[in-house]
Amino acid sequence: MKSRIIFDFNGTLTNTLDIQLKSWEETLKKFNLYDYYDVAFQGINRGLSSYEIAEKFPVDNIETVIKYKRKLFQYYSCENFILFPNQKNVLEYLSLFYELCIVSQTHIKQIEDWLRVTELKDYFSIIRGRKSHKECVDKNKLVKKTLSSYHKNIFIGDTLKDFEIANNLEIDFILLNAENKIIEKEMNCKVICNFVELINLLNNYYE
Repeated sequence: MKSRIIFDFNGTLTNTLDIQLKSWEETLKKFNLYDYYDVAFQGINRGLSSYEIAEKFPVDNIETVIKYKRKLFQYYSCENFILFPNQKNVLEYLSLFYELCIVSQTHIKQIEDWLRVTELKDYFSIIRGRKSHKECVDKNKLVKKTLSSYHKNIFIGDTLKDFEIANNLEIDFILLNAENKIIEKEMNCKVICNFVELINLLNNYYE
């Protein structure tokens, strides 16, 4: 059995930073909460879920805010299925030597739609995400459920939260900083800026 690479979805496989920011910006304006834009920005960079971010806002009904933001995000996501440079070629290459998986708090249908449109579905053997919009999933548990018991596991993400999950589960972590996010000082890990660098890193450290 091949070693297993577990990818985060938003921000790692998908170029969603601008979409997340735009969705939050419009949502905060809608609910007169624009003073909390920096809170949303920092939350996105740290990998917080929409619920975890919205809990910091002085609103009585978080669900209403989340629902509005989610509709915006889905709308803009449907218009933006652009891959990172060389992403498809790299994933095709990696699928020959590793078992590729996706773990995310994103709705699984959205992940499947993205895989279908980008023609990347055949490269991934395991996909885990939310099964309903109301479901609140524990990403740590999803990653743990995806781990191989017999071979090396490598988790690739783009946030401090992803890094903390890898540390908690005692598995290797690679930070893919393709969107040039703010890198937390406490993240003592391997950092790459694009998918080509990922191949070089894997060949050097895990060959």
